[in-house]
Amino acid sequence: MPEVRKDPITGSWVVSAPERAQRPQPTKIHATASHSKRCPFCAGHEADTPPEIFSLRHTTTEADQPGWSVRVVPNRYPALVAARSHRRGSNSFYESDAAFGAHEVIIETPKHIENISKLNDEQFTRVVRAYRQRMRALSENPTWRYLLLFKNQGIAAGATLGHVHSQLLALSIIPPETAREIAGARKFFERHRSCGYCAMMKREAREKHRLITSDAHYAVFCPYAARVPFETWIVPRRHQSLFANGAEGSENHLARVLRETLRRLDRALKHAPFNLIIRSSPPALDENPYYHWHIEILPRLAQIGGFEWGTGCYINVVTPEDAARQLRKIAL
Repeated sequence: MPEVRKDPITGSWVVSAPERAQRPQPTKIHATASHSKRCPFCAGHEADTPPEIFSLRHTTTEADQPGWSVRVVPNRYPALVAARSHRRGSNSFYESDAAFGAHEVIIETPKHIENISKLNDEQFTRVVRAYRQRMRALSENPTWRYLLLFKNQGIAAGATLGHVHSQLLALSIIPPETAREIAGARKFFERHRSCGYCAMMKREAREKHRLITSDAHYAVFCPYAARVPFETWIVPRRHQSLFANGAEGSENHLARVLRETLRRLDRALKHAPFNLIIRSSPPALDENPYYHWHIEILPRLAQIGGFEWGTGCYINVVTPEDAARQLRKIAL
């Protein structure tokens, strides 16, 4: 059973999940008809996954049958488990507990596509709608203190199946990195009486050195302290803390800017693997004046080495100004 283990010196938590070693091993796979015959995420192979939790369907077809456009299932190899166990070792030198939470897979198309930038605008809108609906549903359970939605595309980014999908985890704890980010956002607000993300977004839109594109709803830019080459953020212009609270019908705006951003990165970086993370406030904090949801896209162009592991700092060999300049030039 997966468990979380606490480092007695730093206080950091690590998820120990040996069951995930049973996942399919990644291979260099291309989107071919022969591969789609064995892919558990393709339409017609619904029996190869756990029963669906949620789906968006074109027709009145039944659950776990073809006819869906986006499908959500429990992860067959979860990093978190739904049943809580008693805490073990809480009075000893080492502290651990069951890795308690939910772990879902969002299958983003019934067709065997391995690059999400190849989806059309309509399908992107459905994907964003599914993201919001699942985060909204999990937010209703007060047990879950934090929700993390992320995408790994490409073997180097951690994907074990090529068929485009994202993962949504509901945690019973607030991860240390998230807690530090929220504390920093609150401290900025207390000092300046304004949201730091709003201030950052407005400055980037005004100065344009790192801006890639913007419209009435979103600003897309390479952050000033980018950790990796071509790191890109999508920040809504209207202050909002919770990604799940987006207005009904607004998904098409985000879908369009997300698709365009991923297409720019895909063309500029020759289909490089990437990680995508939706950063949202913990549900219990509700809407607040200091945290601002946003999307972070981190291309995997460089290996994390000893300096990064030893210091917790990153070395970025491409300035965000140069990265934004290159991305602006990409024709869509």
